[in-house]
Formats: sequence, structure tokens, C-alpha cells
Amino acid sequence: MIFNDVVLRNQSNKSSDSMRMIHNAFPDSPQDTNEFIKWIKQLIEERDSSIKNIKTFNIEQSKMYEKINNFETELQTKTKRTKISTNDFEETHEALVQKVSDLATLT
Repeated sequence: MIFNDVVLRNQSNKSSDSMRMIHNAFPDSPQDTNEFIKWIKQLIEERDSSIKNIKTFNIEQSKMYEKINNFETELQTKTKRTKISTNDFEETHEALVQKVSDLATLT
């Protein structure tokens, strides 16, 4: 499309250049005007789509962080409930020592 070329060739940070770019990009014929309008509408749709995608991403990201925070709280609660007492450790240690001794006598 003619307008994309004109806009890309005339990109600049200066306001006078920007005004020239807009003036040069504006169509002369009715057919060009229709193409120009379609192009502007397409740009607006792309912008709106991008905004929608960003909002959707932010919502999904918020939900994910909420799940992580809830899981961490739940995990901390479960960890507090499953503390191992000293007696449990000693019994497990003794059982392992006995098992190793039994295996050593078999060989």
C-alpha cells in the first residue's frame, strides 16, 4: 500500500517532519481515501487487539501469582503439621542400622 511506504520513509521525531509525513500520506483520490481509511482502521484494530492481549495476559498472570501464593501458604501449613519428633528419628535410624547389619551378615 502506498501509505505504508510514505509513512516509513518519512518517520522522524521532529514535529515539522511528522506534519509533512501526515500531509504526504493523505490520499488524493477517492480510491486512495478508501484504502487510507481501511489502513487506519486496521491500525486501530491491531492496537485494540494488542491492548486486549496485554489485559488478558495481566489477568492470567495475576491468577497465576494468586495460585502460587495460596500454594505457598498451604505448603507452609502442611509443613508445620508434619514435624518429625526426635523419637521418630531415633527409631528410623535404629531400623536402618539393623537393616544394614542384617544385610552385612548375609554376605
